[in-house]
Amino acid sequence: MKKLLGTIGQKILFTSVLLLVIAILTTGAILSRLYTSESIFQAGYYSTSLVEQIAANLNTRTKEYEDGILSMVQDWRLFEDYFNNSDSLPYYNRRNLASFVNTRNTTQSPIEEIYVLDRYGQITEFCYSTQRFEGKSPAVREKLLETGDDFPWGCEWFVTEDSPDIVYMARRIIHARTLQPQGSIVVGIQKQIFSSQFSTLQEGGYGSLLVASEQGQLIFGSTEEPVEIAELLSVPREQYTESSLLKFQNGKFLFRRHNSRDGKWAVLYFISEHALSQKMSQTIALIFLVCAAFIVISGVCMSGIAHNLTQGIQRLIKHLKLVRHGGWEPIGPPYPNDEVGEITLAYNEMVRDLHMLVEEVSEQKMLAERAQFRALQAEFKELQAMLNPHFIYNAMEAMNARAKLAGQQEISRICIALAKLMRASLSRKSNIITMEEEISHLQNYLEIQQFIMGDRLDAFFELCDGLDRVRIPALLLQPIVENSIVHGVEGQEGDAVIFISVSFETYHDQECVAVRISDNGAGMDAETLNQLRSLTPKSEDPPGHFGLISVMRRIWIYYGEAYGLQIESTQGQGTNITVHLPVHKEGEDPFEIRRICG
Repeated sequence: MKKLLGTIGQKILFTSVLLLVIAILTTGAILSRLYTSESIFQAGYYSTSLVEQIAANLNTRTKEYEDGILSMVQDWRLFEDYFNNSDSLPYYNRRNLASFVNTRNTTQSPIEEIYVLDRYGQITEFCYSTQRFEGKSPAVREKLLETGDDFPWGCEWFVTEDSPDIVYMARRIIHARTLQPQGSIVVGIQKQIFSSQFSTLQEGGYGSLLVASEQGQLIFGSTEEPVEIAELLSVPREQYTESSLLKFQNGKFLFRRHNSRDGKWAVLYFISEHALSQKMSQTIALIFLVCAAFIVISGVCMSGIAHNLTQGIQRLIKHLKLVRHGGWEPIGPPYPNDEVGEITLAYNEMVRDLHMLVEEVSEQKMLAERAQFRALQAEFKELQAMLNPHFIYNAMEAMNARAKLAGQQEISRICIALAKLMRASLSRKSNIITMEEEISHLQNYLEIQQFIMGDRLDAFFELCDGLDRVRIPALLLQPIVENSIVHGVEGQEGDAVIFISVSFETYHDQECVAVRISDNGAGMDAETLNQLRSLTPKSEDPPGHFGLISVMRRIWIYYGEAYGLQIESTQGQGTNITVHLPVHKEGEDPFEIRRICG
């Protein structure tokens, strides 16, 4: 991603296209949402009108059959003159029913079956398609025997599983004058007569339309949706509006219900949210296709705009890289007439001024380095000449006293050590010696100090091999040991111990020699320790501990600010000082290396 967005042009292009994509997709989503909501509203509105119209048509059509059958029965006086005679036999009942059917039926009649139940429990059946006195549905026969003449006033419509293509109308026949029940009649009518008005809707996949009787039985229609009729009939009217979806156990549906005027029919229409969205998917896909095309066109346009905007910036970047590598050439014409052109002209002026400034600074830096080098040389010579003569005077006085009291051997040994040490401190032949020679100077110095302090001072050395290849400034470590004696162990009561160890270590990713000088003296207080630790090449020297400060400055002169003294001290317990010095090859002058590289 970082490589992809590595230039301003790419960032402008990516940001612009991203914002366009977000805006267009958001607009598309809003339009799709609005379209979906409007489609649901329109579907709800038209489905409401649809179920109301179907309920009205169904009420009118079934009412015609109810009244027509009743009128036929009463005009023929079927029950009064032919049925319900005490001496009636099945043969006569069938003959009378056949006469009634043949008189009233035509070839275009939708009536399929007639079942007649008289007051004596005798059922007479007739089937139009087979022209036999036997109905197609045993279930109707069982219903007549179970119900008898207890059918409700008016008509009851029902269907049976054994005759799925027929809808049955059952009604009780009442004597017109006596108002006494005379029996019941069931007429089977072809379902197609009623369902043809809404079968086209269902075949087109525009949802499911069902018609239930007032008893809750499904009369017309079918559905593949896993929804129970009882669940649909139990939905209160106030729960569904033109723009709402109802959540059933098996999902969300657009649902409408309307009862016929006489209350016998409940027309139910519903379509699942998934099916509804499928009908709208083409329109929604078209919306997003237009959005995608607009995104592509916008991306191409923004690519050209971004290239035009960043062309001048690319020239600036190219010349900035040249400046970084020492090139000071200005940018030539043409210059754009915009902000980038103004930046280009300002850049040319800046390059000219910067070039002059760099040359001036380089010259001043060279002069300053020469002056600093001369100052460092003078400071080094001054530090090299400083050797505290305090211990020499004490040694000479002690030698004088011992000469009177003791033999010549010990005085001779001390004289030799003192001569070597004075020769090393006053010699100007070489400023660089080996670590092995420096340790020898320390041993001579400590031998003289042991002579001065007597048995109160013990010195221990722990040395590694190879010290003859390490080259350091002469008498670099002697002031540290002197500081340990003068400020640490000289004034304390009891035995004093100086421990010196030398080993090779890696320090700042470079091979170094590590010198650790420890004593069990008085140590330092926190204030003095912090002053020494916070000392820098540019800070003023704090009072006291001049030997340690001089060593620090000599190390900075020779090796740079990365090296110095690491001081650890606790008042009353002693001091530990560690010095890390880089290992230089024989013949190399560290001071010359610092001067050339610095």
